[in-house]
Amino acid sequence: MFKNLEKTSEVFKVNPSDPQYNSFKPLKGQRSPLKDHLNKIKESIIEVGSITEYNPIRVDKKGFIHDGQHTYIAHKELNLPFYVMEVPTNWKGMITLNTNQRNWKGWDFANYWDQRGYKQYRNFLNLADMYPFVSCGVLIAIFNKDSSRKSNYAAEFKSGKLPKNTMTHAETTLIKLESLKNLAKQPPLENKTHAKQQFQQAMLQAFDNVEFSFFNFKRGLVDTEHELNRLAKQVDMLEEIYRLEKIGKNINDR
Repeated sequence: MFKNLEKTSEVFKVNPSDPQYNSFKPLKGQRSPLKDHLNKIKESIIEVGSITEYNPIRVDKKGFIHDGQHTYIAHKELNLPFYVMEVPTNWKGMITLNTNQRNWKGWDFANYWDQRGYKQYRNFLNLADMYPFVSCGVLIAIFNKDSSRKSNYAAEFKSGKLPKNTMTHAETTLIKLESLKNLAKQPPLENKTHAKQQFQQAMLQAFDNVEFSFFNFKRGLVDTEHELNRLAKQVDMLEEIYRLEKIGKNINDR
């Protein structure tokens, strides 16, 4: 059937006795193998055999694994041969392959582009580590200088198009959000409230309002009984934020 068709990829069998057998390594920044996932692959191999001849592990000429790290480790632990397919060192097929194999989350895309040297994604991940209360979707909105988690922002983020020159804005915004953690006393602002996307987006909406005074809001939050912990909807939270800001202004005007 395939006699007259062009052959474009090379697949190689690697035996335990071959010097390359133990030399393959994950790309920089790849997550550590998951034990449960590894065990399931080993169980499948023992039960039905290896399928790498038909679904080879993708590696580049430098020996870096672009796809199939768990499969590679499983075969090594079972001391079995496996097949590899050579891909370019800058191969971008992994993102399509993995998103089809499992439901990639935002952090997976961030790690993927960070591994490929996109500095803005390294900044994104650094801020996520520094401010773990913020969700990936909200952080994407902040990098886009917006208060909404718009679908086009998510699509651009996944394709490596996170804005490059908004780091200062993102840092400033996250510092302001973090400063609210221990201000409220009547009652204290609960951690789950502070981490809610609805609350964070309501605050971003307020920041976008040129007439909003963050200082007055914080003063109102400190000195006034608030309802933020019991609210669930973003629109209700925003209304409460503006109420507290007005109270804070009246306190300052006394």
